[in-house]
Amino acid sequence: TTQSLTGSLAYEYGWSPTESGTYALRITAKKSGSYVTHVVVGGIVVEEAPCNLEYKALQSGSTYQIGEKVKMHVILSGNCASIDKLKFIVQKIGESGYVIGKEAVKVDKRIYYKKWSPIEIGYYRLKVSAYNVDGLLMEAVKATVTIE
Repeated sequence: TTQSLTGSLAYEYGWSPTESGTYALRITAKKSGSYVTHVVVGGIVVEEAPCNLEYKALQSGSTYQIGEKVKMHVILSGNCASIDKLKFIVQKIGESGYVIGKEAVKVDKRIYYKKWSPIEIGYYRLKVSAYNVDGLLMEAVKATVTIE
């Protein structure tokens, strides 16, 4: 990007990397189109964000009818290389939860689909949990819904 400065002693520029890696940034100063000087800052390490789960459409506080399909679709983002399995869990408040589905996580897949059809009114906690190969819980996303 080229910027023209008039009388400024300081200049700011924002840059947002789109990939993890090690970067070097260069700033070149020119006057009347001729090179004056430059500065290079190297070794800038940008790490990938940790694994994150979020519901694609489901929102906590939503209300559904008995028999209506509740979409528990989940999106994985960040570094999810250590995630091996997802579990889709439903828990009626005050009762034990139960797994309604499991899915192996694939490196090139970021969206996982699951629907739940409630058969009883009440308040429910819906959860998608991500586990590593050793079975340790690594990340989870939760929502509470009302079934009428």
